[in-house]
Amino acid sequence: MDNNIENIESGQSKGGIMGLERYDLAVERKHRIGCNCCQAVLLAFAGEIKERWNSRKAAECVAAGGISAGDEIFLEALGSGFGSGMGGMDATCGALVGAGMVLGLLDGNADIDAGDKAKIDGSETLPRKLTSVKMPTVLKARNLSAEFKEKVGSLRCADIKGIHIDPQTGNVVRGQVLCSCDDCVRHAVQIAQKFLDSDR
Repeated sequence: MDNNIENIESGQSKGGIMGLERYDLAVERKHRIGCNCCQAVLLAFAGEIKERWNSRKAAECVAAGGISAGDEIFLEALGSGFGSGMGGMDATCGALVGAGMVLGLLDGNADIDAGDKAKIDGSETLPRKLTSVKMPTVLKARNLSAEFKEKVGSLRCADIKGIHIDPQTGNVVRGQVLCSCDDCVRHAVQIAQKFLDSDR
């Protein structure tokens, strides 16, 4: 395993190693092992995910055979259905899906109080930005989506790649690419890290 990636995955660093940032390592890994955008984002946080889930007695093992939540085989399987975005380019960008999974795996919702639950289930109006000391994961995910859309231009994979179907002919029409897949991975990793760091 590449030393840079091994150090990131073991949780030894949250930032750069030898000049490479976590988001660049995610892109490097995407090309080197051929994983999709969702998997690249998940694997960028593998060390921290493993550390958190191995320390939780109730979640020592999340699959048969003793596979831990942070093991690469688990994270690759978790993200495997999101190549070319959710639904094969028809819905959400895979990198953003991966970032949402990272928030769930590393942040969780164990600390949501009754007031937060009321906001989440719709009985109260959700603020666009929440500035409390500990933001519930679902609100972080909402803000993650909003920030990702602001940086990339869309949440939908096909729109980001500039690919559309002509409704009259059914032909694929290629338009302007809003953001490269590599940059979508970079943005997703950076934004997820920002929200994870906000409570530390």
